[in-house]
This record gives sequence, structure tokens and C-alpha cells, in this order.
Amino acid sequence: MAFPCRHEKEERLALTDPMKMIILDHLPCQNNQLGLCTGATIQGVSEFGHTLSEYVHPEDLESGSVDAIFSSQLPRALETVELCFGEFDLPKVVDPRIRAFDYGMHQSSPMPVIVELQMDHISTPFEDGESFNSFLLNPRAGLTQLSLPSAANRTFFSEERQ
Repeated sequence: MAFPCRHEKEERLALTDPMKMIILDHLPCQNNQLGLCTGATIQGVSEFGHTLSEYVHPEDLESGSVDAIFSSQLPRALETVELCFGEFDLPKVVDPRIRAFDYGMHQSSPMPVIVELQMDHISTPFEDGESFNSFLLNPRAGLTQLSLPSAANRTFFSEERQ
């Protein structure tokens, strides 16, 4: 299910080019359903997520106004792209800058634990993880850096957000 990271004969869009972005988080994974922190854990889409995929149909895909689908490298994001948009003949791009927050040793912790710890980790990294500042200030998903297929004016993203 590997998608190319770059396309042949692509052009960089100027910041003034019109672009519509639809942002969809990954479909639910098991941790989501159990109320556990997901972060950068390696999980696919849950059984409920598979059922939910049948109801995800952005109108823009049907109208042809989407030029590419971008995804993070995480299995649940890649699986979301295939389940929801595999039938569309669109370039599918895996971009490593689109990624989930790294909670380190607290991956898969109950969400109330994460909420309790959040204020302590604005600037201080989670053990074996990262801080919110480092995550937010990292140019990981800098839209000015993305290369889209030429003449792109509409784009779809499947991204990770926590």
C-alpha cells in the first residue's frame, strides 16, 4: 500500500494559487474506541472504522475538484485513504511531515492521564517523546513546502491530529 512521495512533472504552487483543503483525521482505531491516547502508535483502522468508511464521501471527490490525496505514514491513515478513497483515480502521496504527536512512554495511556499531564509538557518533552512546542513549531506540515500536481486547485488530506 506504499504511495509515492513525489510525482513526475510536478510544479510547486505559488501561495496565491487557489486551494481548497478537506482535512479528515484517520478513521477510528482501537485506541480511539477505548478512550486511550493514540499519538504515534502503530494501529490500523478498527472494525467500527471499517463500517464508518462507507459513509465518508466528500462531495468534492465526486465533482472532480480534488487533485491529490495526502496522508501520513501511519497505518491507520494509509488504511483510511484506501478505504475511503481507493476507488478514485487520484495521486496518493505519503508525506512524512504529516504525523502524529509523540507522547513517548504515554502512548496508549488513558486520555484523562494525558489531559492531566498536558500543561507540564508545553515546553518539556514527554519521557521518550516530545513537547507540544516542539511539535507545533516543527515545519512538519508546512503547506508552503508541499508540492502538488500541476494545475492543482483543490486538494484532500488524510492527516493525523491529536
